[in-house]
Parts: sequence; C-alpha cells; structure tokens
Amino acid sequence: METGCVVWLGPVYSTGYGRVKGTLELVHRRSLSESGVEIPEGMHVDHLCKNKLCYNVDHLDVVTCRENVMRGKRGILQRTGVCFKGHSDGMYINPVRQARCKTCKNASNKAYRERRVAKFI
Repeated sequence: METGCVVWLGPVYSTGYGRVKGTLELVHRRSLSESGVEIPEGMHVDHLCKNKLCYNVDHLDVVTCRENVMRGKRGILQRTGVCFKGHSDGMYINPVRQARCKTCKNASNKAYRERRVAKFI
C-alpha cells in the first residue's frame, strides 16, 4: 500500500521519532526547516499520516501542543468517546498520560497478569 510517507531509516529515539545522526535534532523538524517552513518557539509538528518516522513535508503540520494532542488518540477518544477499536465505555488516562477506553485498559491488564503468571510456571 502506497502511503506517500518518506520513512526515516537512521537513528531513532526511544519515543519512536527519527533523530538526525550526530545531533539531538528531530528529523521531521529538520525536514520542515530545510523546506523553508518556520517552526515558531513552543510549536509542535503534527504527523498528519500518524507515522512518527515520516518526514515528508506534505504530511507535517505546525500546530500548538493542544491541537497536536487533540488530533491524536487521546483527543479523538476525548471528543468522540469511542476508541479505535469501537468501544464506547468511557476513558481512562494512565499515569503516563496515555488515554485508553476502559475495555482496552482491562484487556491490557488481563494480558499483563497472564504473562506474569506464565513467567513463573
């Protein structure tokens, strides 16, 4: 399937974003700067394609932090009340600020417990 993404194959941060080799700079931000797009102080770059390794300038948009969050999984769950798997039973935000519906959270917790039990058998 052709997405039009230009995928970074170099070094990657633990967050999943591409890093310019030898620097601390993010690839997608460098790509925008080199194409002449100014990124004002405090602004974020949203990956419209939702691919963190994509640095195609047509897939990037300079937005505020709030707009970036509202376009992501957490924002969609907050706005619609429905998760990506179609559950509509409320939202849970875990300690690291990830939003999940209660059904997905419970399924994740159950899978974790099963892995832990299997580890000791």
